[in-house]
Amino acid sequence: MQDCVTLQDLDTSINCKDNTGGILKILAMYHSDVSAWPTEPVQAEATTLAAMGSLVGDLILKTGKKASVIVLPLNKGSFAITEVGETGGMSHQMEVTISQNGISPEVLGFMGATKNAKMVFVVIDTNGQAYLMGDKDVAAIRDKGDGATTGSARTDLRSSGLKFIYPVNNPRVYVGETDGLLTAAL
Repeated sequence: MQDCVTLQDLDTSINCKDNTGGILKILAMYHSDVSAWPTEPVQAEATTLAAMGSLVGDLILKTGKKASVIVLPLNKGSFAITEVGETGGMSHQMEVTISQNGISPEVLGFMGATKNAKMVFVVIDTNGQAYLMGDKDVAAIRDKGDGATTGSARTDLRSSGLKFIYPVNNPRVYVGETDGLLTAAL
């Protein structure tokens, strides 16, 4: 049996890098707005674990399309990669929870626009690392989140919470360009 990639040492130090939790921002777009996708690394060319854990290339949107930016309140929302499946058939699922303070018309509009839509997200964490939720074949979809609530007491926070999931065989970091997604493609 051939090994997939040569294993390397994993050090527990963070090598003077930040290791704070949280999400900085989320770039959101419809799956149908994407014209080109990054690809998985070619196993024969990816000689390190880091190369195997990174997508290759850029996400490119169709002419006239751009990503929307979702900025989360401090310490709200989360991103996770969970393991799913059974032994011998394991894969992964990316999950993002989008939380907003209050119940605004914009949040309610976003809830309605995404409830059954095929979506793509680039989740950027507070350390600047990006994760792509979606590929050419599979989109991120809404899962049951917290919805919107006024709370029951005057001291309760009015809030809205949405959850999206994306099943993926092997989770990878998105190292492609993100700034260009924020302006309409020409």
